[in-house]
Amino acid sequence: MLTAPRLMDFEAFAAVRKPRLDGFLKAHLEQRAVVLHNLSLQQRRMVKFVELRDLSQTSPALLLRSGRPVFKRLKTFFSILQDCYPELVHQVLFFNAPAGAARLVAMLSSILNARMMAKIRLLPVAQAYTEMTWRLNAMAISSWMEQVSKAVDLNTMRLARGTEEYAARWLAKGQTLRWTVTVREKDVRFQYVFIEENCGARELEPLRMEETAVVAGAPLRGSLVAPGGGVFWARVSNAFSWLESKQCALLLE
Repeated sequence: MLTAPRLMDFEAFAAVRKPRLDGFLKAHLEQRAVVLHNLSLQQRRMVKFVELRDLSQTSPALLLRSGRPVFKRLKTFFSILQDCYPELVHQVLFFNAPAGAARLVAMLSSILNARMMAKIRLLPVAQAYTEMTWRLNAMAISSWMEQVSKAVDLNTMRLARGTEEYAARWLAKGQTLRWTVTVREKDVRFQYVFIEENCGARELEPLRMEETAVVAGAPLRGSLVAPGGGVFWARVSNAFSWLESKQCALLLE
């Protein structure tokens, strides 16, 4: 399950009455249990649930401040979850985790037991892209990017220090995609991968992708002809910069 905290409306969530919220969460967990059971029988193996939390462009301080009322309301429910439904969460991955994400984990440690905390893993910004191309198939990446990138204008991106942005396009077999990457000052890094529709999530090693530096005054241009139906997934990264934000653009046509 993929979620992006930056898209959550914490005020609306906190306004939901407790009986309705508890009923929804219990129904969700029961549905998850049924899905896992049916998939396990169908595939003749133990199917486990992994939650992916996308922290890109998320301020941990703002998240803690806005989400504190929600966390307080869910504290009792979390105790039920970890005691009665521990098998429903195999692992929780916080990817694109900024430096301040440790504060978020520290807050969770006050409401989750050691067994549940052991399932949480933080993936820093520079590591997240490779990990996700390994864990997710083409359709999952396309669906995820469609949801979290709605508010991103690729023509006028501002990458804060230590962050990156993504773009994805679904291509049919034989379709050509061209791209141009520019940066106003200094440099950024560009990387892309094409994952075919009939390829499942990788089980051995992450795909190896070359990273290209893009410098001011020298646009980077390239093209790709899709060998089959699938998703083109690119990132423009400022993860290497500790001090400066960058103004850049990614044109896809």
